[in-house]
Amino acid sequence: MLPDDWQLTEDVDDFLARAGNFLRSRPALHNTPLTDIEKLRTRRADAHGPEAAVFGRLESGGEVRAVFYRTPRGRLSLTPLSDEQAGTLAAHLAGLGHSPSDVIADHDTATAFAEAWQRHTGAAPVPFWRTHLHRLGTLTPPQPRPEGRGRVAGEKDHEQVVRWCREFCVDVGEHVSVTPPPAEAGGFSLRRVGVAKDQPGP
Repeated sequence: MLPDDWQLTEDVDDFLARAGNFLRSRPALHNTPLTDIEKLRTRRADAHGPEAAVFGRLESGGEVRAVFYRTPRGRLSLTPLSDEQAGTLAAHLAGLGHSPSDVIADHDTATAFAEAWQRHTGAAPVPFWRTHLHRLGTLTPPQPRPEGRGRVAGEKDHEQVVRWCREFCVDVGEHVSVTPPPAEAGGFSLRRVGVAKDQPGP
């Protein structure tokens, strides 16, 4: 192995055994990778795309410094990388014949990877999504409290919750998907959603 080398695998359990501590060491920064990779682990998402998911870790000095994962649909997600690390990864993936459909990363990492990818493949990058991920601070209950009481959402609440999410996307200026996949297909889960009972409306 080279001193700074990307190691790839399709085995999510092996990947987490080697890179899990790195991801968990900064759970706020790695919130999205931790969530996405856990979904890939529990669903074994081989049925959601033409290729298996691929996971990679960058090791240096015996420690993991960065990771990436490519979903079965082809989306490539990166933890923060230096320009040199992004360039090394782009060259490595291009050399292996990988061709991600999209890249998700912080602005500097995405820019460095896109420029390196263009140098190696000639493909011109096109920005498709910009967002901000904010750390959740102290929760402040509304005063006065709304009428009703909380309950866990069920399948009969699916359309209502999807409507709320669409309305939120519109409020914050984010692109809204027209028809999310049904919950049983893994496209939209209500397992962590709560709604209020005995209220006249949303």
